[in-house]
Amino acid sequence: MNDPQKTPQVPPATPREPSGQPPKAPVPPSSGSPVPPATVVDGTPVQFTAPRDQSGLLLEPKPSKWRYLFIVLGILQAVGVAICVFGSIWASRQAKAGVSGTEFFGLFLLVTVVPATVIVAFMNLVGLPIYLVKHRPRGKGLVFAIVSLAISALLALYGCFAVYQLYAAPHRYEAEYQQKSEQRDREFAAANTKPEITKEEAISLLKNCSLKGFYYTGQTKSESLQGVLFPAAETSSNGVVLVKVDGKPYRISIADRLIPELVPIAREAQKTCTNPQFWHDGTYEQFKDGKWYFNNQIANPMETGKTEQEVLSLLQSCKVDYFVGYTGDLSVEKEESTKAWLQKAEKSDTGLETSENAPKTYVFASKAMTAKLQNTARQLRQTCYDVRKLYITIDDTIETEYPVGTWTKVKR
Repeated sequence: MNDPQKTPQVPPATPREPSGQPPKAPVPPSSGSPVPPATVVDGTPVQFTAPRDQSGLLLEPKPSKWRYLFIVLGILQAVGVAICVFGSIWASRQAKAGVSGTEFFGLFLLVTVVPATVIVAFMNLVGLPIYLVKHRPRGKGLVFAIVSLAISALLALYGCFAVYQLYAAPHRYEAEYQQKSEQRDREFAAANTKPEITKEEAISLLKNCSLKGFYYTGQTKSESLQGVLFPAAETSSNGVVLVKVDGKPYRISIADRLIPELVPIAREAQKTCTNPQFWHDGTYEQFKDGKWYFNNQIANPMETGKTEQEVLSLLQSCKVDYFVGYTGDLSVEKEESTKAWLQKAEKSDTGLETSENAPKTYVFASKAMTAKLQNTARQLRQTCYDVRKLYITIDDTIETEYPVGTWTKVKR
């Protein structure tokens, strides 16, 4: 007989499902919370569960301590932006009100608050996205982080725009300015292809108030403007050179031979048009208190009808630059403007016409007054030698000082 104690025990067969598969693992009772899926390790299911309290409820993860850093950075960033904005507005208002020293406040903001705000914004831009991904804040913390990050992004965009304005924009503006400048030069050259005009055209421009500048005396050198070479009025064929700006007449230069004729017309235009501004002897006349001044003296217009005594007073006061007369036929006079003034003197009651401070002072004498006053003028010339030189023009000759101290008649 066999010993029942030595008979090997066979474990009971594992019950199988009708399909022949082994039975499923028993499901633990539900505690009201979803159960995380099991992970199989070496064929054995391992259940990883979230930490729970004693009652079985899931525990919330502790907030990261890094949040305090970003809270501080967000506050500092907001304060920096507020100081920059409101400080700039205040300084601008103070400057408009005439308060001095506001520029130092602006400089202080630029070297302290602005760099600090930039550093804080940069730290936010780098650190906040990492913090959001790693720690996933919720609620108010998430809102604060998003707002702070948005402000940092706006500051970064503004900084990029400021850098662009500082470095890139000037080059673009310079290129645009260069293009416009070249276009203006081409238009200027096209408008001034024929700068020489006639005396009659100059008179028309003066009377129509079309000019802003009237240049005379010493117009002996050519002038280059915007790549265009303008001839000297003194050597031009008609004695008048016009400069146009924006396609419109702007100023004229005249030769000395046209001064007696054109300056009186220009003076009248100056009264009615408030233009042109006179330029002579290397200086502009200045308008002040309703009058034009030259070297702090009132620039007088041409005057006519001087009496003999008034002319002698001018000569004795050394205020005359030219004494112009004739003793023969006016046909020998080649300058039309001078001839016109001598004809006016011949027809005037006193036989004298004067033009004062335009900028030179001229005395034009009829034939009779030439014979009467020319020697007196020569005597007074010696008296005024150290003050003012008087040139005497009779017929087709002019008395010039050559050599020094000696007056010699030469053909004009």
